Amino acid sequence: MTAIRKTTLQVAYFQVFTNLTTELYTSNDRFGFKLLMENNDKATYLYQLGARYYWGDDNTERDLDKAIEYLQKAADMGHDMAQNLLGVCFETGEGVEQNHEKAIELYTKASKQGNEYALYNLACYYEKGEGIEQDYEKTVELYTEAARRGYSKAQLCLGTLYYYADYGVEQDYEDVTSSKVPI
Repeated sequence: MTAIRKTTLQVAYFQVFTNLTTELYTSNDRFGFKLLMENNDKATYLYQLGARYYWGDDNTERDLDKAIEYLQKAADMGHDMAQNLLGVCFETGEGVEQNHEKAIELYTKASKQGNEYALYNLACYYEKGEGIEQDYEKTVELYTEAARRGYSKAQLCLGTLYYYADYGVEQDYEDVTSSKVPI
């Protein structure tokens, strides 16, 4: 392998994983696919394509049908970010028929892998009791784990619970700023 080819591969690898929009990445998906396949990361590639189609960007028109297709493939391969984003689609009905049970199933799979966004999303479901039995103890547990993993929305929700003594959490203004609310 020539030095130029090796450098091109290294640059492409960096661009794919940092999700930069570049002509090299967007103009030839097969190159990126081959690169990720060589590194045994087909699921990440499919997730990134799905996310790119879901959000759209300067070089990619938003296309929910393609987004769902790629996200579903990555989710089936166990990719936690794909499971979470596909769960969002089922929760909101974007690109698919709204299905809370499917959203909960996907959030559960992703949260078992430690995905902080899925932990937060699942906590919201337990809090609302929509599509699942309302369980405040589980809500606090999931918010706590998502907050511990650094997700700021979960930290805010957990701090609010301690501040207002909601869901069986004892009110203690010092706990709001203590280690009970990880930041």
